[in-house]
Amino acid sequence: GDLEPFRAHRPVVERALAYFEAHTGKDGLVHYDPRYWLFLDWTKLPLEGASSVYNLWLVLALERLAAMHRLTRDTTEARRCELWARRLRKRLRALLNSSGLLRDGIDPKGKVRSSTSPHAQTLSLMAGLAPESAAVMERFLLDYLQDESGHTAKPSAYWITYVYSTLAQLGHGAKVVAHLRPRWEPMIAQGSTFEL
Repeated sequence: GDLEPFRAHRPVVERALAYFEAHTGKDGLVHYDPRYWLFLDWTKLPLEGASSVYNLWLVLALERLAAMHRLTRDTTEARRCELWARRLRKRLRALLNSSGLLRDGIDPKGKVRSSTSPHAQTLSLMAGLAPESAAVMERFLLDYLQDESGHTAKPSAYWITYVYSTLAQLGHGAKVVAHLRPRWEPMIAQGSTFEL
């Protein structure tokens, strides 16, 4: 493909990366900036402090950015992004609980949160953050599909696509359809979709 759009937007990318670097705390994670609205999902995910979900999105972006830099033969910038992503991965792995689930981050006072959202487990699986915990995270998500009641942060109709895609890739397509059908099939009669 044509790499010129990537080259043309390098200054924009650099400004975005500078923002994330400026908001990286002493713990090595990017922290919430109260000046701006942080959208992670239309649900009750913790925002203040350092969110695991926020930082996992950054890991995924940095790794894809590194690949783009390699395509443009800019190994210096590729290496910078790879090292940053590696440091974030290490910090995030430290947030795994004793069961192997990723906790939702660090609160503004520096205390590790005890909550473990479907969002954090999904992005952990997408990023391959903790292969030794993948089975536990997968089971967590399958259990979530069976019974959502125990969760404060329930993926919205928008965000659940990441849960569905991840589980389908892991061979759980039938369970995804079983969760999806009673929620979405009634919308057919409306000819449109609506939030659940």
